[in-house]
Amino acid sequence: MFKVHDEAPDRLPELLCAMPKAELHIHIEGFWEPELIFALAKRNGLQLPDAEVAALRSA
Repeated sequence: MFKVHDEAPDRLPELLCAMPKAELHIHIEGFWEPELIFALAKRNGLQLPDAEVAALRSA
């Protein structure tokens, strides 16, 4: 694991810039089950463009 020593706190920005990065994300429409999407939409008062679970599943 990467460790920053107490004697170099002023180097932290430089060290952070030098560290490798990764972008992690998911596409919600391909990750959640349609039933969960409808439940969350109903809970939050949202109208979905697809009116049925089957239509959303095929989309």
